[in-house]
Amino acid sequence: MNSTQSSNKFFLVQIGPRGYSDLNKFGKYENPNWRKSRKDQAHGDVAKGDLIVFYTTTHVEDAPGLVKYVYSVETTKNDHNVFLLKKLKEIEEALHLYVIREMVENKKLSPAFKNAGRYAFNICEISSDDYKIITKGKEIR
Repeated sequence: MNSTQSSNKFFLVQIGPRGYSDLNKFGKYENPNWRKSRKDQAHGDVAKGDLIVFYTTTHVEDAPGLVKYVYSVETTKNDHNVFLLKKLKEIEEALHLYVIREMVENKKLSPAFKNAGRYAFNICEISSDDYKIITKGKEIR
């Protein structure tokens, strides 16, 4: 199956230093409190094979304020609180937050990307068109 076929869903997830550490060390993303907030309900929609584009907050030293990483969901665990992930790629031309904001303003990216960098944002679904723009239409390596 091609990694960007329409059966996959695409998500934007924001992570800070702890989430970034878990992602790199253990290949996981965890949010045990996602059911407590309506804004995080997309967390429950994530399934095996879906693709997650990570925005790292400005506090992440290795990639401050960037959309840079794409992971595939290998499985979900613990009643959907944990995603086990496989790194697919680093986006060659990582996007800084100011570039993302400009692209939303110029209607090159959907308003979903306004969430990047917002306090308390965790996850939202994005379109396959957004995914292709972010990755410049390149297939996963």
